[in-house]
Amino acid sequence: MRQGCSLSPLLFALAMELLAKLIREDPLVEGWSWPIGGVDRIALYADDVLLFLAKPASSGPRVMHLLELFAEASGRMLNPGKIALDPGGVASGAKMAVAL
Repeated sequence: MRQGCSLSPLLFALAMELLAKLIREDPLVEGWSWPIGGVDRIALYADDVLLFLAKPASSGPRVMHLLELFAEASGRMLNPGKIALDPGGVASGAKMAVAL
């Protein structure tokens, strides 16, 4: 498919939904539980992926494994320069060790 094809965004969204399904349904990926109910693990917007991990130290390596499986199956590659970790809710001055 040529770059700029009008089907590209739709096909990309469909492929990314498969990745989201892998992450949502994996019992080893523990998402955020909201006070009003429900659990979030992943959100997709355009070509951005936002992960909500309650325990990044244990869920992070599992997510990386799922990303590697997805990349291998789909031909996509991760760009480490675009990966950012925001430990929201961590007390100031606290250090978080996450082995990704």
